[in-house]
Amino acid sequence: MIYHSKTTPRWAITLSANLKPTTMSQNQQIANYLNKGRKLTPIDALNKFGCFRLAARIADLRNDGMNIKTTIVKLKNKKQVAQYSIN
Repeated sequence: MIYHSKTTPRWAITLSANLKPTTMSQNQQIANYLNKGRKLTPIDALNKFGCFRLAARIADLRNDGMNIKTTIVKLKNKKQVAQYSIN
């Protein structure tokens, strides 16, 4: 693992090293994923696309005309997260 600078946390370097390089934007990747009928949570978006701000990407897609449904789901640890899908 290459440590880029003193200000970059090690976890960020590790995370970026594990992501698949792509020319598609996060918005495109997320739109394609949802259009396949799949559901997406923030932790899924982080793991699949390296997206730390899923709600912002969802807002972008909604502004572009996508009809995205938000459902609040309760996890096993009793925390609640947003889950996004196409209506």
